[in-house]
Amino acid sequence: MNKKAAIELSMTTIIVIIIGVTLLSLGLVWVKNTFEDVGTLTDDSFTRAREVIQTDMAPDDTFYISGYSIKAKHGKFTEVYAGVQYFSEDPTAQTTYSLTVSSDALAAGVEFILPAGVVVNAGERKGIPFGIKVPSNLPEGETYSATVTATSGVGSESEVFLIEIT
Repeated sequence: MNKKAAIELSMTTIIVIIIGVTLLSLGLVWVKNTFEDVGTLTDDSFTRAREVIQTDMAPDDTFYISGYSIKAKHGKFTEVYAGVQYFSEDPTAQTTYSLTVSSDALAAGVEFILPAGVVVNAGERKGIPFGIKVPSNLPEGETYSATVTATSGVGSESEVFLIEIT
C-alpha cells in the first residue's frame, strides 16, 4: 500500500511538471510574439513619421508639427509627428533632440507619450512620432492647446497646436 502511494505521487509529480513546462512554453511564445508586434508598431511609426516629415516640412524649417489641429478620440491613442532638421557647417556634427509638452490638457488628464532623445546628424531631417492619450471621461467637443518644444544642444524651438476631442 505504501508503494502504490509512492507511485501515485510520482505520477502526479510528472503530470504537474509536464503541465508546467507546457504552460511555460506557451507563455514564452506569447511574450515573444507580443514584443515582436511592439517592435513592428514602433518601426511603422518612425517610417510614417519620416514620410510625413519628408513631404510636409519646408527645406529651411528646423522644427515642424504635422498639423495645427489634431483630432483625438476620447479613450484612444492618437499619433502625431514632429520633424526636426539640424543645420551645421561641420558635416560630422550631430545633436540630440528631446521633446517636451506644456498644455492645459495635462490638468484634464491628457497624457503625452514622448520619445527619449533622438540623435540627428548634420544636414539630416528626422521624423519623431509622439502620442496623445485622451481619457475616456473627457466630453466630445472640448479643445485644448499644447506647445511642443524641441530642445537640443543648439537651442530650442516650439510649435503650438490644438487638440480637439472627438
